[in-house]
Amino acid sequence: NTTNLNVQELIEIYSGQEFQGQIAQKLKSGSKSKIYLSGLKGSIRSLIGACIYHNYHAPQLYILPDREAAEYFQNDLQTFLENKHIWLYPSPFKDDQDINSQFNQGILERTEILSRIKDPASKNPVIVTYPEALFEKVINHKSLQENTFEVSVGDKLDMDFVIDFLTQYNFERSDFV
Repeated sequence: NTTNLNVQELIEIYSGQEFQGQIAQKLKSGSKSKIYLSGLKGSIRSLIGACIYHNYHAPQLYILPDREAAEYFQNDLQTFLENKHIWLYPSPFKDDQDINSQFNQGILERTEILSRIKDPASKNPVIVTYPEALFEKVINHKSLQENTFEVSVGDKLDMDFVIDFLTQYNFERSDFV
């Protein structure tokens, strides 16, 4: 006698397990909780992540051992939480071992994710990443505001001023903007 379960039924079953209640209770306690689960294999990690989200709707950050594990986890978690966008926060480098070669697509994706999670309309973002992606620091909001120079369409700017301004902030000429 076999029973076929759909994804939602599987999440419901696992969400009712005692350890899931303990995790949710720890998260709801208000302390800055860090939870480390070990010994889990394959998609069970993502299933547990989906159950945690099911029991505790709040922003979540998952840090996996490497890029490949993070990509698999994100893909599986997206399957379990099909109505929720799961963000993969990538490294800004082409090769995680070579921090001198930046990857423009990675930089764009990181910027988009940071913008989205700051947006009040973004409800409880779920972000998956890996240590190499967290290596490079990101400017804090206050510093960004203080060092932002806004230009609107139609503004007339003196070219010498623009060149001096960019030189002052150590900008380099590049094809990518």
